[in-house]
Amino acid sequence: MSKPPRYISIGPYRYRIKLVRELGEPEELDGVTDTAGSKLLIREDLSPSRMRETVLHEILHAVWDVCNLSKAYEEKTIMSLSPILLDVLQRNEELVEWLTEGEQDDDQSF
Repeated sequence: MSKPPRYISIGPYRYRIKLVRELGEPEELDGVTDTAGSKLLIREDLSPSRMRETVLHEILHAVWDVCNLSKAYEEKTIMSLSPILLDVLQRNEELVEWLTEGEQDDDQSF
């Protein structure tokens, strides 16, 4: 899959992943999470590896918001977690299969 899925579920919300030409200022941004609009905006010109890390980074922002966590250390925490979490997921296929095989009909907390 060369592009991310168009829609993902984050807690009780459905987010759209939208690839965009630019995000505006500041220019160094690779992605933005629009929690009010339930969108993850990702620069379309990123390399595949950078795009994957950016999508995960923005997903973590949305998770942070769903969990109503303090904004105080949000960016620093997510900047630290997203690359290593992506690495763990990419290098442990059996773990990802096991984590995602959960029964869809289980009573969810969302």
